[in-house]
Amino acid sequence: AFNIDGKNSKVEVKGDGKVQIDGDIHVLNGGKLELNLKNKDSYFHGEAHIGKQKYGGDPDDPDNPPNGQNLFDENRDGPDPDKANTKFNFTMTNGARWDATNTSKLNDFHISNGATVNFGNPKRNINISVENLKGDGGTFNMHGKIADFTSENKGQGIADKLIVRKSSEG
Repeated sequence: AFNIDGKNSKVEVKGDGKVQIDGDIHVLNGGKLELNLKNKDSYFHGEAHIGKQKYGGDPDDPDNPPNGQNLFDENRDGPDPDKANTKFNFTMTNGARWDATNTSKLNDFHISNGATVNFGNPKRNINISVENLKGDGGTFNMHGKIADFTSENKGQGIADKLIVRKSSEG
């Protein structure tokens, strides 16, 4: 849906009506995105990512590094887009929905008033990594294989993950 590339690239989605996005959103090389889904008729179905260059893997999981076909030629932000100028801030309120189809990485994520995130990839678990999480009354629908959370596995199982890299409140 969106590929925002370059320090002078800025996209703001602030619709009060229906905002319906089918497809992935990638922001890199100093690009900026402010995405606001404000009502129950608004949704995003896809992956959301800062600095991602490759189709496969998970930039937040050292055991599963990015691999596969290139999405972009390079990421000029360097190895850590969190320390660069790339920004992807996402706000969901009043029943808006995000159907996360793949591992995603954001800066600020605000979820409130009945908004829902559905972790939904039947082939593998999903990590959603956010720098700052805040909100009240939002829901995260996550999946896990409870039987794998055993003492033999030291409490580590196969499950979707919400990773907060810096702060959370709400």
